[in-house]
Amino acid sequence: MAKDTHNHLEIIDNLLEECIAIELNVGNLYLFFYNNIPHSGDFWWQLSIEEGNHAALLKGYLGKIREKDFLSKIFFSEMEELKKTNTYIKKLYKKYQEKIPSLEEACKTALKLEGMVGEQHYQTLVTISSESPLIQIMQKLNSSDKNHMDRIAEYMKGHGIE
Repeated sequence: MAKDTHNHLEIIDNLLEECIAIELNVGNLYLFFYNNIPHSGDFWWQLSIEEGNHAALLKGYLGKIREKDFLSKIFFSEMEELKKTNTYIKKLYKKYQEKIPSLEEACKTALKLEGMVGEQHYQTLVTISSESPLIQIMQKLNSSDKNHMDRIAEYMKGHGIE
């Protein structure tokens, strides 16, 4: 394997690891919301489970994919952006441990997080057209665990949150 190809694959692996961390951190934050925000039903629980599923799918399937051009189209962001996203999520978690957010604040935070870099990469992955059998399997397994932004917006609307 050529040195450039090896370096490119290592970079992709590092980006994937950071994306996995984002999924896990967002899932932990949603679980925190579930445990601490009254009257939100299973909404946060479901999102938390789905974020964990996203991390598992990324780790289980994408670790095997070596289609560098395909992955480069999805994970085009700089590692620094992904790290900033993870740092931001961790700071939010700490902040909310000190002061539990209202349902409105939690929803607005979730909507913002779902629009951030790592989450958008995942959404692209589960909706992009691909010839890769692994990507197609991942998309089938994930068919009901996507479009979090739309679902959060709908939840907000149903609870009178603008």
